[in-house]
Amino acid sequence: MLSAEFGKPALLRVDGPAQVWLYHASACGLNLVLYPDASGTPRVAMVEPTADSGTQSGCTTALQRAHVDAALEHPAAS
Repeated sequence: MLSAEFGKPALLRVDGPAQVWLYHASACGLNLVLYPDASGTPRVAMVEPTADSGTQSGCTTALQRAHVDAALEHPAAS
C-alpha cells in the first residue's frame, strides 16, 4: 500500500476515475497516477520521479526516509 510505504501524499487530486498522488522529499518528488482496476481497486498506472539529480531508486529511498523521519518526529497517539 502506498500510504504505508510513503505516508500521506503532499497532494492527492481526483480527476475523473484517476487519482494523482504527489510526494516530495528534499531532493526529489514522485508523481503517481492511479486508475481503478476491474474490481474498482486503485492501481498505479504511471510513476514519474522528479529528481534534481540522481536515480529513480535514490528518489524512492529519499521519499521513504522522509516518511520514516516524519513518523519519528510525530509518533501516532496511542
